[in-house]
Amino acid sequence: MASTYHFNVTQGSEFFVRFQVVGTGGSPYYLSDPYLDTTGYQMSGVAKYRYGDTGIMINLKPSGVSGLAESGYFDIKLYAHQTQDLPVMEGIYGIEIYSGSGAGQFVDKAVKGKFNVFPEITRGGYNY
Repeated sequence: MASTYHFNVTQGSEFFVRFQVVGTGGSPYYLSDPYLDTTGYQMSGVAKYRYGDTGIMINLKPSGVSGLAESGYFDIKLYAHQTQDLPVMEGIYGIEIYSGSGAGQFVDKAVKGKFNVFPEITRGGYNY
């Protein structure tokens, strides 16, 4: 069962959060770094406007933390250029861990919640 955690993102600002995921027995998942190895669990995560939407608003690209992958830590990092054009909204997101494929595929919903985007108010080309 997924934990619930709400993301509050401000347009044009960086966003960062680190999570640790553990299995039902309390042992952490070994998370693969998709750029270094693929021996552990893989991850995916997206944000959408609404549950029924077929398209995504932004790919969250969760990744295991280098050097801490066997501890189940993963990061979500969005850079300012990725958040600057996001619409002001209250959307949703989900992150899952998976391995294998086909009938033997394992999928665990790790984290879900609201994906809130707030307006950037200090840089609008205004002269004070």
